[in-house]
Amino acid sequence: MNNRIPVLCALILLYFSSISSAAEVTAQRDESSHDETPPQSADTFPRGASTVKDKLVSKMMAGVSQGYDSNANLGSPRKDDFFLQETADMHFSYPLEAIQTDWKFGFNLANVSYYEYTDADMLDMIADSKFEYRLLDSLLLIAGYQGEFMVYPNDENGSFFKNEVSAGLRHTIARNASQTARYAFSLKEYTHRKILYGNLTRGSDLRLDARHDVIHELSVRLIDRLKVTLVNQYSINDSNDQYFDFYDFWMYKSRASLVVMLVKRLYVIGSFSYFHKEYTDRPTSDRGVDQKDNLYVVSSTLLWDLTASLSLFCNYSYKENDSNEPLDQFSGNMMSAGLYYSF
Repeated sequence: MNNRIPVLCALILLYFSSISSAAEVTAQRDESSHDETPPQSADTFPRGASTVKDKLVSKMMAGVSQGYDSNANLGSPRKDDFFLQETADMHFSYPLEAIQTDWKFGFNLANVSYYEYTDADMLDMIADSKFEYRLLDSLLLIAGYQGEFMVYPNDENGSFFKNEVSAGLRHTIARNASQTARYAFSLKEYTHRKILYGNLTRGSDLRLDARHDVIHELSVRLIDRLKVTLVNQYSINDSNDQYFDFYDFWMYKSRASLVVMLVKRLYVIGSFSYFHKEYTDRPTSDRGVDQKDNLYVVSSTLLWDLTASLSLFCNYSYKENDSNEPLDQFSGNMMSAGLYYSF
């Protein structure tokens, strides 16, 4: 009987590690979603239709695409599936001349529906507002708010609300180069997922993550047909989940992207993202060391402007997570094609 106790304890540990690892799939998907899919915002397009009415400038787009995901569950064994994605983006700019400030605000929506592996279905809704105050001719003070509601209709433990406030500076280095440095603080509250205590029982409180981000972005237009953007970000996540502090970590992210106009109306958009994540007190399943993840995402999009408002695109992305936790190692390919319409 005594010989069975260590084995039983090991099985219990592995079981709950698997539960947390499955929940981490949602977090990995959230973390890299904007790096592995086609441009979802009108601001990411190399060109876009803008409408000016009085002082209000609007920029709106809508799109639909069909895609294939070779690893929809981000795990092993893989579950490949086809998906349909709808996207809408509306953003506006309005000058507040009395206080020498530009007010920018808008809304972005993305809906992804898988045909068979519906646990990965998601609806992402983001509303944002930002103020830009000109301190000097080449220096802007920026402050903003962003609210996000991420819904996983068939995996309610992944759904959450996130509120984020940020502030920083934008510096125009030269006519073709600018940089932005900002700090952001966010609270991410899950709608259904309860916290897990150290004794493996669920609490009554919902899981709540507090996160600090420091971000630097450099954007350079090397020639008229080529624009390069480099983003470096350092993040600290502090969760109220108590089981091994599974969701307390620090993370470094680096992203390089470029937009190239090959010929008139034909563009290539490419990006490479690297995420390094270290958990502060999350032992691997063999109880050896704390978990460390290295996530790589490569994405490329070919965009062809059929008309001034209608664009055809095809996209390919590859993601791979290299972790010292075998349960969290995965790789996968994603391909999609569709249409965008700018208003």
